[in-house]
Amino acid sequence: MTPSSTTTLLEVTPSGGVTDVAPDGAMTIRFSGPMGMGMEQYVDLHQGTINGPVVPMPCTWSVDRTVLTCVPSAALQDQMQYALHVGTGMMDADGHGVVMEDQGVRMGGEPVPSGMMAGMHAGQPVNAMGPGWRNAEG
Repeated sequence: MTPSSTTTLLEVTPSGGVTDVAPDGAMTIRFSGPMGMGMEQYVDLHQGTINGPVVPMPCTWSVDRTVLTCVPSAALQDQMQYALHVGTGMMDADGHGVVMEDQGVRMGGEPVPSGMMAGMHAGQPVNAMGPGWRNAEG
């Protein structure tokens, strides 16, 4: 699916590759326009790599639905790597796909093949790529 909106992923804080992150700090994901209801289901924090276990993390939207703030339920472990996964199944408030591939890579992220994304989220099986999604490489 080619995104049909101009809503883009603008910023992820803390950014990829950063060290000395507060173990109990918030993570924020900012978009250029309002996001659809329930899109927080496409955001996970993994211990280690994207294939690692999911760390429980409630998320809340700003009033204008452009900033998602997530805080892990327990302090993160010292000297442990974590991967924040923002699934490309996210849709804007008008139901259009969100442009994030280039912006995510620029922020230190990397594209994930769809075969890696069939897994669990909040105890339920998911495919975080969303229905019909394809990246630029197919």
